[in-house]
Amino acid sequence: MAGEKKNINNMEDKEMSFEERQYQRLINARNFHYENFNKWSLYFYAIIAALFMGYYQIENNFVLSCILALVGYIVSICCYLSGKGYYYWEISWIKLVQAYERRLIVEEGKKSYYLYSIFVNKEGSSYPTKLLDGSNISSSKLSLLMSFVISAAWGYLLASTVSHGLWACTRDIFESVGGINPYLKIALEICICSIMVCITYRVVQCAAKNKMIHSYMSNLDEATAIQELNKFIK
Repeated sequence: MAGEKKNINNMEDKEMSFEERQYQRLINARNFHYENFNKWSLYFYAIIAALFMGYYQIENNFVLSCILALVGYIVSICCYLSGKGYYYWEISWIKLVQAYERRLIVEEGKKSYYLYSIFVNKEGSSYPTKLLDGSNISSSKLSLLMSFVISAAWGYLLASTVSHGLWACTRDIFESVGGINPYLKIALEICICSIMVCITYRVVQCAAKNKMIHSYMSNLDEATAIQELNKFIK
């Protein structure tokens, strides 16, 4: 039965034009990329959750708490960068699919393939102010925002752990001069949180610009274009 189904699919492929086959391959590749990203995201969030639970179960171990907070900070930043990379390639795939849709319509007149380039009543379906209606909001962008918030939170935990360790080391000095003003402590916590948000923003900016973590696929079009241009010149 499986063999018959495979043969039928092969017959259908042979009956399809080159553009139709390419169009189907693009959709399959996009779906494969989407499924893989979901798996990677689950791995990241499982690791982050495990580190978070381990961090709050540790008592009276300053060094281990700092290590877990640092690892959690790094893993959460990697999760954010992974989402950033997915969003980049998601846009790339959908643009390619739309380009082949237009080619199929213009060259072969097959409007049945016009799926990814249109939206039914787009303006009349978005209600951002209504609680029980839909709105044109990007799940990918929300995922990026959540990943950044998690990264900043881990950064705060790391900085807070280090600062509390320093407070503990200098507690006798502060107690000898009348203790620590509680309002001063709250102000310091706010300052630490704000500083770690800024640091996290700069870290993810620098990491995103680092060529070492960029996909080699970003150079394929450029390399192909240069080869074709050299052939044309010769």
